[in-house]
Amino acid sequence: MLKFNIQLFSEHPRVQSGSLTFDGVNTESLGIIVQTPPVYEFPTRKMNTSIVPGRNGDIVIDENAFNNVGREYNLAYAFGLFEESFLEAARKFVDFLANCGGYARLEDTYEPDYYRMAIYRSGGQLPNFYDLATAMVVKFECKPQRFLKTGEDTVSI
Repeated sequence: MLKFNIQLFSEHPRVQSGSLTFDGVNTESLGIIVQTPPVYEFPTRKMNTSIVPGRNGDIVIDENAFNNVGREYNLAYAFGLFEESFLEAARKFVDFLANCGGYARLEDTYEPDYYRMAIYRSGGQLPNFYDLATAMVVKFECKPQRFLKTGEDTVSI
């Protein structure tokens, strides 16, 4: 078996990888990094549209609310760093995502001052790159609002 002297991604001076924390579990503790920053999707307003025959335009009723937003992360895992097999690592990762049954706190290093309430919304595939690594896309559905972490600080009056 080949042995590699691999420096951890977070310790490499030129690699700007990130991590995410979902339901209190950080991906770095599993050996997983976020390869690229997520796309910043913003919420759309909830509106009902009615068509009136014979009239131009639609009737639009604003529901004074917003739809959920998607949050997608490109993740990578290098097995050689932790001496795990592909199946062990895949099982650990799937357990990490499947343990939460509802909305849970989602944080990432790209927006360190905010968190979202999210639910894991999709299955996926974990390709095996010669028993050395895998890459995957993980999709979460988030409530439309972001929460400031400073709002958790207690203030004495």
